[in-house]
Amino acid sequence: MKKISLILAFILATTLIVSLCACAPSTADKLVIYNWADYIYDTDLEDFAEFYLEQTGREVEITYVTFDTNETMLTKIQQGDADVDVICPSEYAIQKLIEGGYCLPINYFDDDQYQNSQYVDDRIIEKIDNVFSSITCPNVGTVKMSDYMVPYMWGTLGVLYNQDVFESNGVSIEEIYDAGWGVLWNKDKNGDLLCQELNKRIFMKDSIRDVYASTVLYLKQYDLLPQGYETLSVGQLINTVDDILLSKVEQALLNQKEVLYGYEVDFGKNDLIAGTAYADLAWSGDAIYAIEEGEAEGVTLNYFSPEVGGNIWFDGWIIPTSCQNETGAKLFIDYLNRPDVATQNMVYIGYTSAVDSRQICQMPEVLEILLENEYAELDEYGNVDASYFFDSEIRYPLDHLDSDYVDTRLGVMKDFGTSNSKVVQVWERVRSTGVSAWTLLGVSIVIFGIVVGTIFLLIYVDQRKRMCVLIENKD
Repeated sequence: MKKISLILAFILATTLIVSLCACAPSTADKLVIYNWADYIYDTDLEDFAEFYLEQTGREVEITYVTFDTNETMLTKIQQGDADVDVICPSEYAIQKLIEGGYCLPINYFDDDQYQNSQYVDDRIIEKIDNVFSSITCPNVGTVKMSDYMVPYMWGTLGVLYNQDVFESNGVSIEEIYDAGWGVLWNKDKNGDLLCQELNKRIFMKDSIRDVYASTVLYLKQYDLLPQGYETLSVGQLINTVDDILLSKVEQALLNQKEVLYGYEVDFGKNDLIAGTAYADLAWSGDAIYAIEEGEAEGVTLNYFSPEVGGNIWFDGWIIPTSCQNETGAKLFIDYLNRPDVATQNMVYIGYTSAVDSRQICQMPEVLEILLENEYAELDEYGNVDASYFFDSEIRYPLDHLDSDYVDTRLGVMKDFGTSNSKVVQVWERVRSTGVSAWTLLGVSIVIFGIVVGTIFLLIYVDQRKRMCVLIENKD
């Protein structure tokens, strides 16, 4: 009996100690990351925790939170609903955050502690600062974006199309390129019908900023701009949102609905692979994914950014004023710019890292990752040939275009500022046009029926539960 008492006392004491340890606050550092969904390689967070331990001698607990749009993220930051340490917005959203006083200066490129900064492509930094060189930051004055942001991924906006369908209908690749943005209106270079089969097989992005950029450039290409606007550069044009140009854009989008399949955000590339759509306004990273998946399915897809001009976009990391672990945030950014990590993320995400391809294209660790993921192959001498990856004009347009073209033909969109509400109103009118009152009534009736049915189902289930309880109590 005495032995049993001692054993029970030991078990009780052990349980108490374990419980106290479990309840004790963690001594690890905290880091809260706010990013787009599926925008980082699966094991990066685990590997970063090891990197953090190596750099600081301390463990870190990572909380990873995602957002679906820049607007969702902006609302949470501006309302103070997100206590996060590092965020990855798009360029125009970063502009708004800096102007609102929500960002801490990073000075990443002036700090020798963060060695991987040397791999960031200086052409991208230059492009960003050329556009965002005069941002007004509260209590600071005029700043440039690169003092507050480190670029992460970037790409272009263009046309993704089913090459098989066009060629089988007698439309050559040259004719498609000549049509440019007109492909999305089913127009050839002269404004005539490009391909009968294309009607009602065209997707546009369900994103007013991307649609606006492509539409004003379509107007430019086909000499449909209002008088005086034809002299604007691509960068000026896609950032002009006055009433005159907005009216032209709205009319062009209403005309487009005659040939349009619909609007999409993420499923358009899959519809092109499946053959239910033949052309789509697409981001370059999605285009690369679609082309590769299509090839596996025996479908030939292709992508181009029209010569008349296009939009080049950037996502980048910023540190908000809510940050509680500034060192951890900077180390995380530094880690993502490590060549092997950047390559792994490119392979996983499909988009192009801001890490300079010219610096990393021959690094053994980079070539090994590309070889493992079948983005490279061994030549007859046993050397790794990664030309498929690094020579891709879709993935690396800056490597294939001369600087004059990049400066004059690839524009970056800024925040629309006070004109944003007018742009949104135009978009709402365009999206709703073509939906009849009877259709709206029918949809409303269906929704009402679902709501009423759900309420009655919940009431029925609740009554059944009550009856079961009464029966059990009676028994």
